[in-house]
Amino acid sequence: MHRALLNASRRVATVRSTVSTVEGDAFRLSDYSSKYLGHRIAAFTEKLEIVNADDTPALPIYRVTNAVGDVIDKSQDPNFDEQSLLKMYKTMTQLNIMDRILYDS
Repeated sequence: MHRALLNASRRVATVRSTVSTVEGDAFRLSDYSSKYLGHRIAAFTEKLEIVNADDTPALPIYRVTNAVGDVIDKSQDPNFDEQSLLKMYKTMTQLNIMDRILYDS
């Protein structure tokens, strides 16, 4: 009985996570579209390809992870070690800070 309840609980959590991820994706796309694309329609894609923006109904935005950080397509997982990830994060943070300083000056 306990195991069945635990399994049911996991299924509900997975469904809630999927729903919130889908809702979160819709919000992110809407927000991104209004801020950066002049309200043009955008859509997430897991397939990296070059497209002509005039020939597509929605501008594709490539991503490897979903909104909660899970790799969507395991074949696209870059498998970076923790040290490399930390270096990338620090570099992106420093560039963001430098951009703010230079743009605001």
